Amino acid sequence: MGAPQSARHADPAVLAIERVLAAERDGEARLAECRREAKSSVAAARERAAAIMRRADARISMLHTAYLLKISGRVANLDVPGAPAGLAATDDRGLAEAARRLAAKLTGAA
Repeated sequence: MGAPQSARHADPAVLAIERVLAAERDGEARLAECRREAKSSVAAARERAAAIMRRADARISMLHTAYLLKISGRVANLDVPGAPAGLAATDDRGLAEAARRLAAKLTGAA
């Protein structure tokens, strides 16, 4: 029927094919391991990027809040030209009076 088992293993062509198949299996296993490592590296990089983005967003928010407070403080300290003494710039009566005087001055009614 066929060649005896020991004769087949001694055949250089058979041995070469077996080496090629073994190398192919080894290559596939190494490739699979590399893919797993790559996926792990990408996931870790994404986590680091997300953490950087969260820190950047938090810092931007803190700066934004600080500048809003600074601007609010400066606006609160502004003097309304022509406002009666003792009235803050945010006082409705003081603002209304200043607006009335400004309107009169601009229209020539003053």
